[in-house]
Amino acid sequence: MYQVKKIYDSHVHAFPTSDNLDTCVQDALDYLSFTGVKGINILQLKGFFEADVLGNDSVYLYLKALYPDKFSVYNGIAIGYSSIPDDAQGLAEQVQDLIDAGFDGLKMINNKSTLSSWGFEFDDARMDPMWGLLEETRFPIIWHIGNTERWPAQRGPGSEAQNKAPYHPGNEPNNDPIYRRLEHVLEKHPKLNLTIPHWLFMCENGL
Repeated sequence: MYQVKKIYDSHVHAFPTSDNLDTCVQDALDYLSFTGVKGINILQLKGFFEADVLGNDSVYLYLKALYPDKFSVYNGIAIGYSSIPDDAQGLAEQVQDLIDAGFDGLKMINNKSTLSSWGFEFDDARMDPMWGLLEETRFPIIWHIGNTERWPAQRGPGSEAQNKAPYHPGNEPNNDPIYRRLEHVLEKHPKLNLTIPHWLFMCENGL
């Protein structure tokens, strides 16, 4: 039987629940108390919502500074969502900024939902400076790759807004092109310090 208090949850998406910093800190501590886990790795994403850019960074870096044994924080790069440049310039600089700011790693969520919104693919040569820096520094990466081939209505995201997202039935490519691009990146940068959640996502047929 596993012991919950020894578990460090490495994949927790979180957003500030209040404009009050103390409330945000207490909510994070309450999450630990509720789940019983030892600590969590908070995954931040740039530009997921229009007003969600710098404020969240400060909240979770503050949380990490207060409780470094309980919280670590990964952050994202500004690509794939709103207000995104149509080329890869500046991505390596963004990663260096994350390193310098004290983040613990990079969170990427580049898959079906972002595939058609970029002006380039993530195995494009223009991204090599970013991959090269990540490989050189061994800065940890959690890279969401792929989704289920389709969302059954009873198990997929429930809100109307989410059900209209690009990765829902009729809008998404299959996973194979995404996996091939991942392989291209790893062929050029085999020493990336990489965790790949949702890779080879199992579908209803078990494949």
